[in-house]
Amino acid sequence: MRELLERCGFNVRDFESGQECLDCLNIACPDLLLLDLTMPEMDGRELALRIRQTSTAHIPIMFLTGNLVESANRHVASLEDCPVIGKPVNLSILIQEIGKILSLTWVFPHSEITSQPEQAKLQEPVSHLLEQDRLYLLAALNGGNLKQLREKLASLQSEKPMLQDILAPLVKMAATYQLEALRIQLEQDEA
Repeated sequence: MRELLERCGFNVRDFESGQECLDCLNIACPDLLLLDLTMPEMDGRELALRIRQTSTAHIPIMFLTGNLVESANRHVASLEDCPVIGKPVNLSILIQEIGKILSLTWVFPHSEITSQPEQAKLQEPVSHLLEQDRLYLLAALNGGNLKQLREKLASLQSEKPMLQDILAPLVKMAATYQLEALRIQLEQDEA
């Protein structure tokens, strides 16, 4: 997740605890806070409530959680203005939510990205991948694990050079963060 956010131009700062985050807010004012609801010592909800009582109360907050109930509710009690994204984090949804919260318009280079669904249609279906490989790639993508996805693609490229025509566009989509196009490509064979 950090790699994707940095590649999108964000400066990312991690904190070991809620208190460390509060202390840093006295020095720097971020555009957005991504908080895990389950943290040691001070959970994300408590941290957010404390932030709302400071001069940094205006900073938008988004929660990440592995808790299915909180994830399904999509909001945290008394912090309804803070969206909740379930774990494993779907990176496409995360980027969309960040864009909404910060009123961002994403700009992509012309040479690399056309409309993502159109680009996915231009490729041949991924019918020559073994079903287990296709499902593994989809699981890594849907789980937000780009490192695992890229490693599997690299492994397939070296183990099965005859699939280069199929794998090359997938590798390019992963490298340029065309995640929705990659998902569409991998799901084309699903039925």
